[in-house]
Amino acid sequence: MNNIDENKNNGQQQQQKLNVLKEVTTLSPPQNNNDNNIQNENNPSNNTPMISSPDSVNGAQPVNNSNNNNNSTDNSESAIDNNNNNNNNNNNNNNNNNNNNNNNNNNNNNNNNNNNNNNNNNNNNNNNNNAAATNIIPKPRITKTTYKVSNFSQKDKPFYTENQTISDLTWRLYVFPKGNNTDNKDISLFLDLLEVQQPGHPNVKASFTLEILNQKNPDKNVRKISDHLFNPKGVDWGFNRFMDIQTLLDPEQGFMIDDCFMINVEIVQAYSCIDSSSYDSKKVTGFVGLQNQGATCYMNSLLQALFHISPFRRAVYELPTVSDDPTKSISLALQRIFYKLQFGEKAVGTKELTKSFGWDTMDIFTQHDVQELNRVLCDNLNDKMKGTKAEGTVDDLFRGKIKNFIKCEKVSFESKSDEYFYDLSLNVKGCKDIIASFDKYTETERLDGSNQYFAEGFGLQNANKGVKFLSLPPVLNLHLKRFEYDPIRDENVKINDKYKFPDTLDLNRYLDEGADKSLSYIYTLQSVLIHSGDLHNGHYYAFIKSNGEWFKFDDDEVTKSTFDRVSDESFGSDFGIRPGRSDNAYMLVYFRNNCYDQLTRTIIETEIPEHLKSRIERDEMKENEQTFQLKLTRDEDFVDHKSFDLIDFERFPPKTFKKTHDNMNIGHLKKQITTLYGIPVERQRIWAWTTRRNRTHRIEKYPEQDDTSLNLIRARMNGDIRLHLEICYNPRPLIAPNSNSNNYILNNNNNNNNNNNNNNNNNNNNNNVSSGLVGGVNQINSGVNHHHHHHNNNNNNNNQIVDNMNSFFPKIDKDNETSALLFFKFYDPESRSLKFLGSKVLDISSKASSVFPQLCQLAGLPMNTPLLVYEEITSSNIQPIKPNETLIKCEMLSGDILVFQKQVASPNKFKLPTVIDYFQYIINTKVVKIKQVDNSQVQFNCEFSKQMKYSEITAKIATLVGANSENIRLMCKQNMAAPITPIKPNDNIPLYDMLSSTNKLTDLLYFEILNIPVKDCEIKRNFKITWQKPFTNEFEIISVWVLRVGDVKELINEFLKTIKLNYRQQQQQQQQQSNIQQTQQTNGIVINNNNQQQQQQDNENQKQENSNFDIETIDSTKIRLIEIRGYRVEKILTDEDVCSIGDSSALRAEMISDEEMNPVNGERVVFVVHYSREHNYPLFHGSPMTILYKPGESCQSLRSRLHAKMGGSKSISSKEFSRWKISIIRGDKVEYIPDDGSIGTNIDWNAVNTFIGLEHSNTHNKNQQKAIKILG
Repeated sequence: MNNIDENKNNGQQQQQKLNVLKEVTTLSPPQNNNDNNIQNENNPSNNTPMISSPDSVNGAQPVNNSNNNNNSTDNSESAIDNNNNNNNNNNNNNNNNNNNNNNNNNNNNNNNNNNNNNNNNNNNNNNNNNAAATNIIPKPRITKTTYKVSNFSQKDKPFYTENQTISDLTWRLYVFPKGNNTDNKDISLFLDLLEVQQPGHPNVKASFTLEILNQKNPDKNVRKISDHLFNPKGVDWGFNRFMDIQTLLDPEQGFMIDDCFMINVEIVQAYSCIDSSSYDSKKVTGFVGLQNQGATCYMNSLLQALFHISPFRRAVYELPTVSDDPTKSISLALQRIFYKLQFGEKAVGTKELTKSFGWDTMDIFTQHDVQELNRVLCDNLNDKMKGTKAEGTVDDLFRGKIKNFIKCEKVSFESKSDEYFYDLSLNVKGCKDIIASFDKYTETERLDGSNQYFAEGFGLQNANKGVKFLSLPPVLNLHLKRFEYDPIRDENVKINDKYKFPDTLDLNRYLDEGADKSLSYIYTLQSVLIHSGDLHNGHYYAFIKSNGEWFKFDDDEVTKSTFDRVSDESFGSDFGIRPGRSDNAYMLVYFRNNCYDQLTRTIIETEIPEHLKSRIERDEMKENEQTFQLKLTRDEDFVDHKSFDLIDFERFPPKTFKKTHDNMNIGHLKKQITTLYGIPVERQRIWAWTTRRNRTHRIEKYPEQDDTSLNLIRARMNGDIRLHLEICYNPRPLIAPNSNSNNYILNNNNNNNNNNNNNNNNNNNNNNVSSGLVGGVNQINSGVNHHHHHHNNNNNNNNQIVDNMNSFFPKIDKDNETSALLFFKFYDPESRSLKFLGSKVLDISSKASSVFPQLCQLAGLPMNTPLLVYEEITSSNIQPIKPNETLIKCEMLSGDILVFQKQVASPNKFKLPTVIDYFQYIINTKVVKIKQVDNSQVQFNCEFSKQMKYSEITAKIATLVGANSENIRLMCKQNMAAPITPIKPNDNIPLYDMLSSTNKLTDLLYFEILNIPVKDCEIKRNFKITWQKPFTNEFEIISVWVLRVGDVKELINEFLKTIKLNYRQQQQQQQQQSNIQQTQQTNGIVINNNNQQQQQQDNENQKQENSNFDIETIDSTKIRLIEIRGYRVEKILTDEDVCSIGDSSALRAEMISDEEMNPVNGERVVFVVHYSREHNYPLFHGSPMTILYKPGESCQSLRSRLHAKMGGSKSISSKEFSRWKISIIRGDKVEYIPDDGSIGTNIDWNAVNTFIGLEHSNTHNKNQQKAIKILG
C-alpha cells in the first residue's frame, strides 16, 4: 500500500480529533548573520517558528501573509513554465516514431528551453525569499507560561491541563495526583506536545523546565529540568517523582492555597528534526561544537571556555605558525580549532590537536582532570608566546597573587611570602556556597600550645597563620574539589553536596591591606564546567554565556539555556548524593567586571592574521575539492539485513569520492562509480533515498537524472547524500537495423519463450536471472521485456526499440507511472529466516499474481508453488497482497518492499508460520547483555521477548547461573554516568520499559544474587557493614537485610547471624581442604611442598587469630555499630530505628573490648579520624574508628593502643606509624600532643566535631590518574 497516501488519510481523521491544530508547525532556526563575528547575537524574529505545510517535513519554508501576492505571481509563472516544458516534451514524444532526426533536434531545443525556464524560476524564488525576509515582522515569542490547577483535592485520577501555546507549539501537562509509582508518595508531572500526535509532523526536540510554585516563598519553588525528543511514540516526558504529595498538600508549606497550586512551564529551546542527529547547532544557536574522540569531553569543555575569552583567542591567532604542521604544532592546531569554531558550520574535530600533544589512543580514551589539562595547556602556550606579540597574555589574564603570612601576637615578627596562582582550588565539603569556601580559604589559624610558631630571635610564640589576596586576575578560574577518599570503597568518590555560586561575585573583602584598592574585584560568572557521573563513569559539558545568553556546550551539540538551568544542573544535591543523577559544577570561570568588555570583545575577521586565514581556507578548500562522502547502497548491501527496511544507515559506512567539478551531478558520479565497481555508466541508474512520513527508509518514486546536482540532493536531505545504485546485468542490446545509432534493439526471443512456457523456465539459465551478480544477490532482468509482453502484437519482428538513454532500463518518470522498482524478501518458516533476494522493475498495472512465477524463480521454488505475498509498510504494518488486484490498486511505488513465503499447510508445526508472525517476533524480541554486578566474570547474552515479565527474566537467568530465581534482583543504569540501581520486581513492567533510558533503548541488564527473596526488598532495607576482624586490620563487607521498620538492635543481631554463618562455612571449607590433602598423601600423590606449607601456615594463623576470641560466644552487647559520614564518625548507633540511618552513611562494626565495657576514672569511648593538612585546616580521609579515652594518658601509651587497634605491624610498620602526629581536633582547630606529653584531662568530648586525630598523608588512593603530558 502507498504509505504516503495512507498517512494523509490518517491525518484527516486526526485533524478532526484535534481541532486546535489547524496547521503543522515546525521550528525555524535563526538566520545566519552575514557578519560571522556577531552571529551569536540572536534576534527574536529569528527564533520565531514558521508555519509550513505537512509535506515540508525536511526543511520547512517560511510563509508570510504580507508576501502572498508576490508568491502567487511567481508561482503562477513557474507553473506556466512547467506546463510549457511538459507540452514540449509531449510533442517530442508524439513525433518520436515519425522522425528520429527531428526528434533529436527537438530534444535539444527543449532542453535549452527548460534550462532557461529553470534559471528564471530560480531567480524568481530568490527574489521571493529576499522579499519575505525583509517583510517579516518580529513578534514577541512566548517561552514561559503558568498552568493553574484548581480543586486538586477532588482529582483522584490522572488528568490533562488546558492547552497553552509556548514557543508557537501547543503544550499541556499530564498530572498524576496520586503519583505514577506503586508507593504513591510523589506527584507525577509530564509535559505533553500535541503537534507530534498529528501524522506528518516532524519530531520536536525540546529543553524545558517544570516548576511548582511556592506561593508564600518563591525561594522554595520546586523546579526540575529535562530534554526530550518528542515524537509519535514519545508524546510526553516528565518526572514520576516530582515532589512529595504531603508537602504539596500541606497549607503551611505554601504550595497549595485554596486547593489550588501553580505550575510554571518554560520551553528554553525547541526545534524540529527527524531525529537527534539532524540537529544543526549553528543554525539554532550560532555556535558549533567539538567532536568527542572517545573520552575527550573534558578537553572539549575547556576549549570552548577558552575560546570565549577573546584576548586568549586573539593571542592564539597571533602565534607564528607559517611553516608549522598542525599535527606537530599545538599552536597551529589550536588556531585551526578556534577559527573553525568561529566561522565553521559543523562540529570541529580535535584529532590534529591531540596528535600535536603527542597523545596515543590510550590518552584519548582516558578521561583526565580538566583543571590539570588547563594548567598544562596554558603553561605550554605561555612558553610558546614568549618573544611574540602575544607574550604575557596568559599571565595578564589568569595570574593572581596571594600572600602567605605568619604573624606573632606578642612580638613584632611576621614571616610572609608571595605566591602566584593561575587557578584556585576551593573546598566543597562543609561549605554551603562559594563565599563559605573563600572564607575557609582565607581563614586564619592560631598557632599556640604545642603548635606554637618558632620565630627567629624570639623562640616559640603564639601566632596567626593565613593567606590574603594581593591581586585577583581578570579571568578567575575556580576549581571545586568534588572528590574525596572513601575508606569503605578504598577509592575517591564524588561529593555531590549542594553548593551554590552567584552570577555576580564580590571578592573585595578578601584583599590584603597592601593590595591595589583602586581596582574593583567584582566578578560576573562566564562559564560553568559540569561533571556528570562518578569517578569511574563521567562526562563533562559546559554552560557558557555569550551576549547575555547562556548556552550549553555538550561535545558536538550546542543548545540554548538559562541561568536557572545552569544552577539546577550545577549546584548539586541537598542530600549529598542524588539518586540517578550527579551533575554538578567542577570548574567555574568568572570575568572581572572592569575588564568584561575587553574579555568579550568580538574578534572580527580582519584581526585574524592573513597567513592563518589563507592557510585554513586553502586547506579546507583543497580538502573539499579533493573528496566528499556519500552513502551509496547496492542490492548486495541488503543481503545481511534481517530486519525491517532494507538497511540500517546508522551502521552503513559512507564512501569517499573525488570532487571533479564545481557543481558535481549524477553523471559525474557515475563515471567514478565505473572506476570503483567496474560498472559501465549506461548500466547504472541512481535513486535517492528518502525518509517517508512513517519513518521508514525507501528510495524516491523516480530515479535521478544525470544532470541532477549533488548539492541539490544534499539540500533535499538536510546535508547528507544517500543514494541507491540500480545495476542492469542484461546482455547488451543490438543496434536496430535501418535506424540511427541512437536506437537499440533488445532481443525478446527468450521473453517469448518465457511467456509461452513458464514450466520450462528452470531449464534455461539465460532467461531471466543473470549469472554474474555481485554478492550473490539474484537480480531479475530489466523490466523492458515484461513491458514488451503487453505490446508484442504491434511488433511483428519481436524486437523492441528503445531510446539510448533508457537502453538498459525501462523508463520510470511522471510520464510513465506504470512501472516501479520493487524490492523482494523471502521468508522461510522452517529456518525462521528472512533473506533479501533482489530488486526488479515491474509493470504495476498488471495483476499481482503475474509476478508470482518470477518470485518463485527468485527463491528457487517450482513455478507453481503457492505463495503468500505481503507488503512491508512499517515494522508493525505488514499487509497481505491480493493476487487478483493490480499492483497499482495495491498502491505500489518504487522503493516498496514485497515479502513472500510458501503457503504453509500446517501452521501449527512452525513457531513462526507467517511473515507477520516473524515481524511481530522481531518487534517483540531483544538480545540483552546480562552482567552480574558483584562478579565481573559472569556475563552472557540472552534473547528475551520485549514483553517478558520480571519473574520470567529472573527464572531464565537463574537456570543459567544455578541460583534461586526468587533471590535474583534485576538492576539497570539510567545513563552512562548514573549508578547501577535496582529495578522494582513488578510483573506489570515489561522488559522493553526496563531497557528504555533517556528515550533510547539499551541492551544491558544487570543482576545480583541476594540472600533473601527479592520480594522482601519492599519491606526490608539493605546495609553494607564494614567489619574489622578482631586483632587484625582485615576488613570484610557484610551485607545485612532488616525490616524497614526495624531498629539497630535487629540490625546488629542480623549482622551477627551473618558473620557466624560465614565463619562456619569457612571452617567447613578448611576442613574439606584438609581432608583432601590427607587423602592425597595417603594415596601417594605428590603435593607441592611450598603450597602445602603456605596453606598450613595460613591455617595456623587463622587458628591463632580465632583462639583469641570465640566468635560463637559473641552477642549483641559486644558489638559496636558506628555511622560514618565524610570520613568522620557521626555517632554510635544503639537503639535507633534503621530509617534514621542516612542513605549515604557508611556503617562499621567493631568488637567492644572488656576494658571498654567497664570504663573507670572518667574513661569513655571517643572517635579517631585520619587527616592531612591543607590550607591550614584538616582534610579528612581514611577509615575512622573508636578508642577508649584515658584522661592524662601519655602520648606513647596512646600511640601504642592506636597502633594495636589498627592491626599492629601487620597493618603498618612501627617506624612508619611513629611518624604520624597525634592531635586533638576541635572543629577545624588542631592541637598536637607532643611525643613526650600526655592527653588532656578536661576535653569536652560532647562538643561537635571533637576527635583524636592521626595526621598523615593519604596513601590509600588507588585511583590516581596518570599525569597529563603535552609534548608539542
